[in-house]
Amino acid sequence: MVSREARSALSKAASSFVLCVTSMASIHCEAGKRKTLAASDVIGALRDMQFGHFESPLLQFLESYRELTAAKKASKRSLTSTGEASGMTEDMDESM
Repeated sequence: MVSREARSALSKAASSFVLCVTSMASIHCEAGKRKTLAASDVIGALRDMQFGHFESPLLQFLESYRELTAAKKASKRSLTSTGEASGMTEDMDESM
């Protein structure tokens, strides 16, 4: 069992880490003359902070995440197009 103090300390440390990575990623973003943080900014920030060993797992996760979101979008589009097609058929049936 983990004590409440340990959980609180871990939570604060994680928050500080995320804030630090975000700050470094923001610097990368500004150097690229952009206003929106990208995954490459975060990975570059981690590399600058000597956490480069996380780069490979993060890139693998990012690739699988992008594949999953693309599959969801494609699925949603196919459902929408089949729904519209069936809706059109119902309208035609009613008018006859």
